[in-house]
Amino acid sequence: MSFFYRIKAFREHFSLNQVEFAQNIGTVKQTISRLEADEGKPSFDIIFSIKEKYPTIDLNWLVSGKGKMFVPEGQNQNEQPAEARKESSNCAECRAELAAAKDKII
Repeated sequence: MSFFYRIKAFREHFSLNQVEFAQNIGTVKQTISRLEADEGKPSFDIIFSIKEKYPTIDLNWLVSGKGKMFVPEGQNQNEQPAEARKESSNCAECRAELAAAKDKII
C-alpha cells in the first residue's frame, strides 16, 4: 500500500473531503489532491501537521505502511486532543518520531 493510498484511507476514515482535510492540517486542497494522486512526496511540515492534528495516527503506518493506522491506546502520550497538549509543536517525542519518519520518506 503506497503513501497516496494511506493518506486517502486516513482522510476517508474521518469522512472528510480533500478541502476539509486540507483545512484541518493547514494546507490547501491541491496539496492533498497531489499527494493522493501520487504526484510527489509529502513535506516534513505536512507530516508534522497531520500528526499534530491527529495525534493517534501511527507515523510508521503513514510513512511506511507497516503496522496499524492508529497507535494502540495508552501507547503514546500524544493521544490527548491537540487542544489539550501544551505547546505541542515543541513535543520532543513528536519531533523525534517525525525526524525518523522523514528519513523514510525522502
